[in-house]
Amino acid sequence: MDRDRRRIAVLGVALLVIGVVGTAVFLAQPWRTCPYDDTPAACSALPQDVAATVGFLISVLIGAVLIIFAVRGPASRRG
Repeated sequence: MDRDRRRIAVLGVALLVIGVVGTAVFLAQPWRTCPYDDTPAACSALPQDVAATVGFLISVLIGAVLIIFAVRGPASRRG
């Protein structure tokens, strides 16, 4: 693996880890309290929470694509 592919792979892993951790935190909502239930995950999500979760999921997707690209590399041209 050359230097550029290694950088792409490291960036992909970083995005993937940040996305997975962020998604898990926003799905669990440990900071939220609601008067009608005793578990934070049962509270309704605010629009900002949904936007953050979608952003983290997009980060996971981009990270996975970057890792696949770094491992497989660009398609070679054979003609």
